[in-house]
Amino acid sequence: MLSALAVLHAESGNIAEAVHVFREARNAYRGVSPFPLAQLDFRRGVMWLREGELPAAREAFDGPRYRVPGYAPAIGHLAEVELLCGDADAAANRLRPLAETSDDPEYASHLALALHAVGRHQEAQPWRDRAAERYDELVPRHPEAYSDHACDFWLQVGADVDRGLQLALQTLVMRQTTRSYASVQRARAAGSQSAQDTP
Repeated sequence: MLSALAVLHAESGNIAEAVHVFREARNAYRGVSPFPLAQLDFRRGVMWLREGELPAAREAFDGPRYRVPGYAPAIGHLAEVELLCGDADAAANRLRPLAETSDDPEYASHLALALHAVGRHQEAQPWRDRAAERYDELVPRHPEAYSDHACDFWLQVGADVDRGLQLALQTLVMRQTTRSYASVQRARAAGSQSAQDTP
């Protein structure tokens, strides 16, 4: 229950309170399974990643990897942190096994982004195509789960700003969160930049 409350505070932008409740949740846990603590650290990492606090996010995502080796969401987000920190090679190496074995398009999307960042465009293209195809399958079936991730994909390596904006607006209709509003602003800014770049 404390974990859910911490996530609610994080999603609402009440970071100081979220940090406090995450700490309370960790201290209150009396079980022996590593999974609840791994999930708690993962959610804390997501909060820090969204806040742009990359060192704190890296530290939080490291916890689940050691508690539950092979914890794919934590590994994928750790790779995202590495990519944001400019270590695209490390991110690509971490993402490749996930992209090869998972049907979650986010891993293929981030792998394509990492490969693009290091100039390996031909190698990136099949991963970009795989992510696009999978998002096209999943978004109509599960819009609440995939619209925001698909928006990020199309605004970045998917290179279709109009689709990104459409998905950002769709997400905003479903949930009016700080993140949803930020996605719409980012998509509109990308659209303005694209219009300026077009001769």
